[in-house]
Amino acid sequence: MYETGRDGEVYEPPRGLREVIPNQTGYTKFKEFTVPTGGVLSTLQDIKLPDTAGGYVYANPDNSPTLSNRTLFWRTMGDTLELSEVSLNFNLVGNKVLYRFQDSPLLDGVSVHESWGHVIILVPTVTSVHRLAFPHPSRLEKSGISRMGETGLMSILSEASVGTAREYEYLINFPASSPLPHLAASYYTPDEESVFVLGNSQGQLTCVKMGQVRGMTSINQLASPSNYLGRVWTSLTRASEARDQPQSFVLVPVDGQLMLVAVCRDHKVRVWNISSGDCIHATDLVQFLAEASREMVQGTQPHKIATVQQEKSEEVVLCVFLCFQQHSQFLNLGLSYRAGQLDVQARGTLYCPEYDLVGFSPTARGISAVWTTSDGETVVRRSMHGGARGWENVSLVESDPGLEELDGEDVDPRQLYLGALFSPGMFRAATLARTVGIFRRNLENNTLDESTSWEQLKQEVVMAVEAEIQISLTDYEVTDEDYLSISRAAWSRFYSCAAQYRAAGSQPMGLVTSMAENTILIVRRDIITWCRPVEALEQVVISGMTGITTEVFSDVPPLSDEPSLAADVLNLLLAVGKVGRLLPASSSKTFQEAIHRQQSPDLVSRNLAADLLADQDMPYALEQILSRVKQVQDLTRAMEVVLYCLELDSGSVSRGELDLGRIETDEPSPKVFSSDLGTSLVAESLRQQVESRLGLAQQLLVLQHVLLDCSASVLDSLQSTFLPRTTVMVHCYNVLAWLAQVPVSKPPRSAEESRICQLAVLRLQDKDSGISYETVHSNTSLLELFLNGPGRVVRRAVGECRGEDCWTRALPPITNMTAQLLWPRCASPTFLNFLLRSSQHQIVQNYCRMLSTWCEWHPYARQFLLGTAFLNMGEEEKALDLFISAAGGIPQDGFLTDDLLDLQGSNTDDLSVQYFIKVVSLLEQFPCPDLVITLIDTARAVCPQDHKDRATLSYILFSYHLKLGHNKDAYAAMMSNPDRSRRKDSLRQFLVTLFDRGELTELASYPYTDMIDEVESIIESRARSADLSVNNYYDFLYSFHVSKENFRKAAQVMYECGSRLGLELCNLDGLKKQVQSYLSCLNCLYLVNKKYQWLIKPCPTITSPKRSHDGSEKSVDLEREGMEVVELDDIKKELVLSQARLKLTLTAGASQGNLPASPGLTPSETVGFLSTANLYLSAVQICTEFSLPLCGVVEALASKAVRLSNAKPQEKAAAWQWLAENRIGGVDIQGDCAVTATWNILKHLVTTKEKPGETLLHRVTVMRLFSVGSNLPPWLVVGYKQRDCAELVRLYHSQGNLEAATDLAVEYLEALMGKGGEYFGLEHSLQANKRPMWVPWTVLDRLLMELSENSSTPAYNKCLNRLDGTVDKYLATVDRVSRDMIASKA
Repeated sequence: MYETGRDGEVYEPPRGLREVIPNQTGYTKFKEFTVPTGGVLSTLQDIKLPDTAGGYVYANPDNSPTLSNRTLFWRTMGDTLELSEVSLNFNLVGNKVLYRFQDSPLLDGVSVHESWGHVIILVPTVTSVHRLAFPHPSRLEKSGISRMGETGLMSILSEASVGTAREYEYLINFPASSPLPHLAASYYTPDEESVFVLGNSQGQLTCVKMGQVRGMTSINQLASPSNYLGRVWTSLTRASEARDQPQSFVLVPVDGQLMLVAVCRDHKVRVWNISSGDCIHATDLVQFLAEASREMVQGTQPHKIATVQQEKSEEVVLCVFLCFQQHSQFLNLGLSYRAGQLDVQARGTLYCPEYDLVGFSPTARGISAVWTTSDGETVVRRSMHGGARGWENVSLVESDPGLEELDGEDVDPRQLYLGALFSPGMFRAATLARTVGIFRRNLENNTLDESTSWEQLKQEVVMAVEAEIQISLTDYEVTDEDYLSISRAAWSRFYSCAAQYRAAGSQPMGLVTSMAENTILIVRRDIITWCRPVEALEQVVISGMTGITTEVFSDVPPLSDEPSLAADVLNLLLAVGKVGRLLPASSSKTFQEAIHRQQSPDLVSRNLAADLLADQDMPYALEQILSRVKQVQDLTRAMEVVLYCLELDSGSVSRGELDLGRIETDEPSPKVFSSDLGTSLVAESLRQQVESRLGLAQQLLVLQHVLLDCSASVLDSLQSTFLPRTTVMVHCYNVLAWLAQVPVSKPPRSAEESRICQLAVLRLQDKDSGISYETVHSNTSLLELFLNGPGRVVRRAVGECRGEDCWTRALPPITNMTAQLLWPRCASPTFLNFLLRSSQHQIVQNYCRMLSTWCEWHPYARQFLLGTAFLNMGEEEKALDLFISAAGGIPQDGFLTDDLLDLQGSNTDDLSVQYFIKVVSLLEQFPCPDLVITLIDTARAVCPQDHKDRATLSYILFSYHLKLGHNKDAYAAMMSNPDRSRRKDSLRQFLVTLFDRGELTELASYPYTDMIDEVESIIESRARSADLSVNNYYDFLYSFHVSKENFRKAAQVMYECGSRLGLELCNLDGLKKQVQSYLSCLNCLYLVNKKYQWLIKPCPTITSPKRSHDGSEKSVDLEREGMEVVELDDIKKELVLSQARLKLTLTAGASQGNLPASPGLTPSETVGFLSTANLYLSAVQICTEFSLPLCGVVEALASKAVRLSNAKPQEKAAAWQWLAENRIGGVDIQGDCAVTATWNILKHLVTTKEKPGETLLHRVTVMRLFSVGSNLPPWLVVGYKQRDCAELVRLYHSQGNLEAATDLAVEYLEALMGKGGEYFGLEHSLQANKRPMWVPWTVLDRLLMELSENSSTPAYNKCLNRLDGTVDKYLATVDRVSRDMIASKA
């Protein structure tokens, strides 16, 4: 069965061929070589030879996929030879070579031969012959070097070079009197000898034999064709003979001997034996014709001869084209030896159309030929089975796209014409570049070559036309209508010019056929095309419903078995054809525009039918249609069969019976029609089939409405069954036609990365889409992209055609199943999956729009697909509505549930929730958090309370509320989360986020109900792990606990903060925060019961937490850290120390660096720094708190006072800065003298801080003043006299101040005797009734001794006398008082 509307198992050869033009719009890049041949420029100018083309199809006895669908073809243009190798199965690398034979035109005698692992190309020129040897494809395949990726092969031309053409060449030197040859033939013998025969206009035939070994070349002249007397007679009679001049000849082996067979001007065939060079046979061809008795005159074209391709046979068959003035015809001749004599017999004749023959290719199956008409149109016909059935017309593609379809008045001309110019497969890039060059000929920088991208080329086209428009604008200001008119005219001229170039490039040059394949390859000037077999319905359409009989359905089982049913179907189709001829030419466009406006085709067909019925110009047309319909015996069944053949719903792929993805074949990846060229050919074939069926369906729909108005007998069945089905079918085919020609755009890299991320979040990245944009450009159709991607499964299902014609065994099922995959009502989700992964969002929108009003199959899957397209196009709100609407298709829409999203679940709730989670993940890839919230609210509304994923939905909702700053909503979503662990995670995120935003007041205002402990734990953890320089977690905890009236915890937090600040943040800010922390801690502890005014402080261990003292690893039971109780006084001490360090840092930081702020300073060290910084009162405070002696402070202050007394005025003025920091009692310093203020501070410290009964501070002050040579201030002496006069005398004595010591000793003795005792702190004098008085006799004795030793000094002698007198007086007094005391006791 051969019917692409249904799946068939057997495909018989069809009756007709239709031309297919694959997409060849890209730049063609040739490797160019120049071959010197000895020719001169005048040779090229003098001789004009026609451009020719030909091709060769490889023999494939082993049915190798690498040789199947592979052709080597050539073009000769002047002195240029273009060699190209194409394959429809593999992408060939390095497959185009251009040889320029310098100043030597090529002759029409190029031939290709296969021999011993090589492909031999024989090339004759007017001055030379060449043998080009390339490796055979099978040889490359066996060597393993031909594979270039999965679908790539190395071409045999990939290693071509100039040496390839020069390695085996022979330069021919013709006599100057002899004209140059204009005919040639070549042959490669089994002995590897290359034979060339060249003929000139005088009939001279030159034979060149090129041996296997380089340099073994012979050249000789063949004998005269008119007799057998040899070469001498030939030279004498050549000039007088003209009618025996060969017009075409070929070299063929006959019975093991190589023969030259020529057809001459006198309509005779002559045969030369190449070995002997003699003409051995001549036969008049007119005798074999029906016009044998008439005199035949040569026509406008020369006769031509070609060898008929056939299987191995003893008889050589030649095909001769005879052109007479009366007519032209083909004549087949058989050559064979009979009884030792060469015999020529006619094997059949076939008359030709009266056109100009371009080329023909005869095979044993028939003749294929190409002509051009006087109008320049191309005609291709073939005759099968020896011409018994005459010529069969081959349907060709119109070379001129025309301008009648580009007349949209309401469309921007730029948009309209750009769409037509860059339509997939329409115009070659070189054609558009050439047209741009014509329009911009005045511009210098017009460099458009193969490196120019399609986007750049489109910009150049726009700039060229815009420049033309600006030239046409004569006025400064024009109306919109005038501008549109000028713009439309400029774009029309550009399009017309490009169309002319396209038509010129589409002129045929030759054709290639093969015995093994039912196809024709047409070599045109710029492109190549194939003629493919057509199906029965397509044959009916392209034939114009003329000349069709029921034999067209001979291979369609439903019709071949029932001739009456076949006749009914044929009559119905003929009636449809009559309707089509009556419809206006714009009817197809009317349907297309109506469907684009989302109108039903039923309305359009009803209007068209009404116009037909009301048309009075053709009164008999309606009667002809109805009479043809009346010939249908069973209209209902005939209509059913036609719809059955047109609809693709009944195919196994459409019904889902055949899963293409699970088909296992011997070949892991079949290559039939897998190259870029083959894929484009399949796409174009499918487009042609779809357009034919769409037109047939539209005409059938109009016919049904005509029958509704004219025939009441079929009213019910038409209205209820056939009309709705046909309407839907028109919709479906319109969608397929649009998909086959809509161009794709290559997504940018960012879009491709976004697509990968989206598939990853949907968990669909494991499904290989197979989409590759490496070779995609703006001139690629969506259908080609699909065939290069997921559509490859069709080739896997079809498999390789080993030993069979892939054009009849593979191409029909490939196009059939591909159409079923694209069919809107297909049960396979392959195409929707492809759209989801294709990044063609604009195409997806248009596709879903086209199906929205009528297609009821999988609407929810399309809604999801459309939603993803809107999402990527920046219309998130529309996407959200579609996503929510698509959720209604779960689980009944299997495409959405199982195929697009691969949802897993045991019930509807599970599937729905999983769907929403995937969509949320998809939306998260885009900046639309508000839409995510809306979607989550919808999902939570449908999600049961006890569902396992409700916690996930709540967490996502919380996250996005928090991200948008909806704190209250985020808190509500967090608290509503049923999973406590997720709630704790949310709480941590909630706390940290609000901390970072600084919204601490709001954070502390939430109740947190049963999560108070988690709040404290999380914030404490964050506080201990966060950087203290930006850490406000402790402050929040403090305020949080204070607000909860938990003052002890607040104190604990601030104490921990202060301790860490002292260790980790060793700078001024750290000290300030530390002081504040300790103050806050103390404040909180004062609010606590005295019983609980203490805190717990962990004691760090001194040992390693991982190893013991000896270095060995510890066991699992680690040592626990100790705990230390910190009381209120301890905290006060730390506060004082911190305050002192802070003051020290503020005042002396510049001079001391960072040392005062370092945490390792002891109180003693701090006192020293404070004293050095002149902060004496702060130092005193530290000493008081930590029970440290004040000696160092007093000494430092005494030294400072002495230095300041002797300082300069500037220094004294500067002293007020540090004096301000040492205000006693916090009051301002009295007086205006810095020296006096300093001595007052010293006096205050010594007098107030000296403990009762001690003289330490007085002694160190005196010692310091003595050490700096300063006099003792009176207050110091007075105070010292009252505390310990003897010690002061000793100090005077030790410093060598004997006079002061003597005076003080005398005063003291006199005070004991009752004179001035109040100055020494004596309660009474020496009296009998009082306690005894103490005298420091040791001090006095040492003083007296020192004075005695220095009595020679008058002053000291005077002091000695004075002290001795006083001592004597005191002793007398003591004697008297003692006696009185004894007397009184007695």
